[in-house]
Amino acid sequence: MKATKKIFFSLCVASSLMWGYSNTVYKVQQQLSELGYSVGVDGEMGRGTARAIRQYQKDNGLRVTGRVTNELLSSLGVSRGGTSQSSTSQSGYRDNSDSDEGGFFDGLGGGSLSDSLKNGKYQIGFLAAWPAYGVSLKMDYSNKMTFEIVAAPMGTFSLYSAKVNYYLSKQRKYNTYAYAAGGVGIYEYKGLGSWSWDGGYKGESKTETVPMFGAGVGLEWSWREFLGHDFPNLYSTIEFGYSHMSFEYYDFGGFLYGGGIYYKF
Repeated sequence: MKATKKIFFSLCVASSLMWGYSNTVYKVQQQLSELGYSVGVDGEMGRGTARAIRQYQKDNGLRVTGRVTNELLSSLGVSRGGTSQSSTSQSGYRDNSDSDEGGFFDGLGGGSLSDSLKNGKYQIGFLAAWPAYGVSLKMDYSNKMTFEIVAAPMGTFSLYSAKVNYYLSKQRKYNTYAYAAGGVGIYEYKGLGSWSWDGGYKGESKTETVPMFGAGVGLEWSWREFLGHDFPNLYSTIEFGYSHMSFEYYDFGGFLYGGGIYYKF
């Protein structure tokens, strides 16, 4: 039942379930922070935590996964559930387990998809960039780059595109990024025609598809960072850029503002 609710509310971009918080992750973050690694202590397995884990693993000769493995827990002296085993250790213990913290998804076999979901790799949400409105799905490709698929069938015309977001800087509460987008725009003309004395009005409908490109900059922030980890894992964005589409009867090109709200899972 909980799994069904998680999927449902994620797709609705309005989940209030605390799937992102883990006591194990919280204790790992505490240990890393005490050792001088730059990481937020909020119990959420996000990009900053994965980056700090990778650096710790690299510094201590562990397999570099960016995930909470048994090997990492043993090295930090933390057991699953968040109980400290002893004072922080730098032992050379290594095992072959790829187990990760993640609750429900541990039962899926530890494949790449479940790992991505547990680490908050995907976002789904609603975006508006006048005059098109729709939904988008984001996937974190790396710590600096995110791929995004946009389907915006509502508005003056329909827009379907792919975006690449490159992060210029990352702070605890907000990130700045540049983006480039390409795709297609679809515009439907209705009632195009002319009037004559002998035949009256003759009109026809026409659908035109043209290429689209755009680029710009954006600001992204986490509502959880401002309102606490009990708040759903929602992110918002605002963007400013240039977009161009040239239809036969409607030439759209110029600077535009946009924004969206996303749920990260």
